[in-house]
Amino acid sequence: MKKIALAFPVGVDHLAQVAFGIRKFSREFTNWQLITNPERHRLEVHELRGWDGDGVISQINTKEEADILHELGIPCVNLSGVLKNSPIPRVRADYYQMGMLGAEHFLTRGFDNFAFYGIKNVWYSKEIARGYNDRLSSHGKKLQCFEALSGISGHWTASNDKLQNWLTTLPRPCALMAAHDPRALEALQSCQSAGLKIPEDISILGTNNDIVSCELVSPSLSSIPRRGEDVGFEAAKMLDAILHGKKPESNEVIIPVDKAIDRESSAMLSVKNPELLKIIEYIRRNISNQINVGSICDASQKSRRWLEVIFQKELNQSPLEFIARTRVAQAREILESGENHKLSAVAYMAGFNSTNQMNKAFIKFYQNPAKFYRNP
Repeated sequence: MKKIALAFPVGVDHLAQVAFGIRKFSREFTNWQLITNPERHRLEVHELRGWDGDGVISQINTKEEADILHELGIPCVNLSGVLKNSPIPRVRADYYQMGMLGAEHFLTRGFDNFAFYGIKNVWYSKEIARGYNDRLSSHGKKLQCFEALSGISGHWTASNDKLQNWLTTLPRPCALMAAHDPRALEALQSCQSAGLKIPEDISILGTNNDIVSCELVSPSLSSIPRRGEDVGFEAAKMLDAILHGKKPESNEVIIPVDKAIDRESSAMLSVKNPELLKIIEYIRRNISNQINVGSICDASQKSRRWLEVIFQKELNQSPLEFIARTRVAQAREILESGENHKLSAVAYMAGFNSTNQMNKAFIKFYQNPAKFYRNP
C-alpha cells in the first residue's frame, strides 16, 4: 500500500472536499494510505523532511516549500495558485472564471459601482481580479481595487484601518468581490465597524464557499464555490500517473467553478428606474401564480420590447430569466424553512408548472437539484 501525504489543511471546508475527492479516487483505483496530521488536520510541507513515503499532494505557496519537496525526491502534485508558475504539476480551480462569475452575479443585480479586495503578491487573487475586471469592462463598468498582504490585521481582533478607510470612500451602493472568503469576512467586519450597511451600502461576495465561515457570520456571506471533490480526484489521478512512470497529459489541470451561492451579504438589487422597481415588486408578490412576460406587460401597461430593453439595461438579463431566478429563490426559501412540504407542493407554491421544471431551474442557478436544499 502506497503512503500518500496530504500536505494541506484538510480541516478547511473547501479543502476537506479536495481530500474527499482524493479518497474517492484512492478507493476506486489504488487503495492508498492517506496521511495527514491527525490532531491538527494540517500537515505542513516542512514536516515532510526525511519522510519515506511514496507521494505528496500539497499546497506549494513558496519557493522554499517547492525546494523541500524536490529534496524528498518523490512524486508530488500541487493544489495551490499562490505562485503563477507552479514548479511541479498542478491541479487548480479556474480563478479567472471565478472573477467572471462574480461580475455576472453583481451585473444581474443592476450595480454600477464595483470593487475588489485582493491579496498582494498572490497570483490567484490577481487572476480572479482580472476575470472580474474583464467581464465588467465588457459592460462599460470600472473597477476599484485594494490589495493587502496576507495576514494584514496581525492579531485576529485587530482592526484594519486602511481597509476600513478605503471602504468608506467607495461610491454606494457598491458591489465588492474578495479574493477568498477570509478576505470577504474581513471586508464585512470592517464595513460593520465603519457603520456601513450590508448589503445596502456594500454588497459582498467571497470565493471558496467555506460553509462554516459563510453561514456563521451575520449577515451570511455569499460565495462562489469550487468543485473541491473534482480538484482532489484529478490531483490523485495525476499523482497516480506519475507514480506509474507516466508523464501527465498536462502539467496544469484547470477545474471549472460553479455560480455563486447567494446569501444575505449580496441579497439586494440596485435598480434606479422607478417603473422597473414597481414591476419587480409585482413579480415578487405574484411569483406563486402563473405569471409570464405577457401578464407582466398587461399589469404594467408596458410593451414586451420595453420590458426586454429595461431588464437588460438595468439587470443584464431578460424578464423571463428574472422570473425564473425569483421562482427558484422562492422555492429554495420554502425548502430551507424546515416545513415538510412535498417537492410537488414546493413547485406549486413557487409558480413552477412541475417538479421537473423546478429541478431544471435549481440545477441551472444552483447546480444542485431541489431536494439538496431541503432542511431536515
